[in-house]
Amino acid sequence: MHKFSQLLMLSIGSLFALCLSTSFAQAEDGYDMWLRYQPVANENLRQEYQTQLQQIVAEGKSPTINVAVVELQRGLSGLLAKPVADVRNFSSAGVVKGVVIGTPTNSPLIAAMGLKKRL
Repeated sequence: MHKFSQLLMLSIGSLFALCLSTSFAQAEDGYDMWLRYQPVANENLRQEYQTQLQQIVAEGKSPTINVAVVELQRGLSGLLAKPVADVRNFSSAGVVKGVVIGTPTNSPLIAAMGLKKRL
């Protein structure tokens, strides 16, 4: 009986330690665990990315484009440790420093690239 009680106490202690260790873990849902956007560790590289990726230009209005903008903002803002602007009314006279979302049909910027056959 003595061995049984030692085994039982060891099992209970192990279970308690496991429960205690999981309570210290940061609460994340499956989405956050899968899409964890930690800042780029290399400071020089992160600064270079911050210079090049300052905005998301979304041309066209659809639920798909809206979701793409939200995901890109979340991802890029996390990776760059800096907010990335959502530009919906982009002037073609401006310079794009970021990502353009759209198709040759709904985006003059993409259409001007002459990629229709490749896309």
